This record gives sequence, structure tokens and C-alpha cells, in this order.
Amino acid sequence: MIQIQKPKSLWEIVHLDWVTSLPPGGDRSFNSCLVLVDRYSKTPMFLPCHKNETAMETAIMMCNRVISHTGLFKNILSYRDPKFTSELWTNLHKFCGKTIRSLAGKTPAILLKGWSLRLPHNPLKK
Repeated sequence: MIQIQKPKSLWEIVHLDWVTSLPPGGDRSFNSCLVLVDRYSKTPMFLPCHKNETAMETAIMMCNRVISHTGLFKNILSYRDPKFTSELWTNLHKFCGKTIRSLAGKTPAILLKGWSLRLPHNPLKK
């Protein structure tokens, strides 16, 4: 089981989940609600949405209605599948003008390239 860290400030860590299969309502016939809960203050936000929204559409909605007021979260906790959560994070960062870079698949030598001259002991020299 993964230990969930305690947030140190508002909207640093959020939990998100969907309430689905609601009766259609509003001008756009929303049938679901995205619920975000700040883990620090336990403050909820309720965003009307559609049941079949993609990660891209969810990211746009979150940027327009939440992140513009709270700032970008440090962690998102969700019961959705990892693919959706990964796409959501990627799109949120893209809309905020940030990039996500993965170090997976890189060898230590590649990771140290350019840093080797700054290290007290150069692990690349034999």
C-alpha cells in the first residue's frame, strides 16, 4: 500500500472522483459531477460535466474552473485507471505551459552527462 503524504498547504494534494448517472440538468444537459476535495482543508469543489468526457476535456475544465483560482496541484489522487490519470496530468501541465520529462529507460551514464564535470568524483572516468 502506498503511503499518502500530508499536504502542507491548500490545494497541494487533491482527491478527485466522479458522481455519474445523474439526471440531465442545466443548459448543456450535464449528467455527471466531477468532485475535487482539497486534502488540507477538506474543501470540496463540484464541477458539472458529462459522463464520457476525455482526459483532455477534463483537463480543460479543471484549468478554466479550478487551477486558475488554486494553482497547479502537487498530487492528484484518483480511482480512475492509470492511463486516464497520466493523460490528465500531461494535459494539465501542457495547458499550464510546463513539460513533464521521464527518466525511465535512461542509463546512469546518460543521466550524468553534462553533470560529470560538476561532481566531486567523476563516476564516468575509469
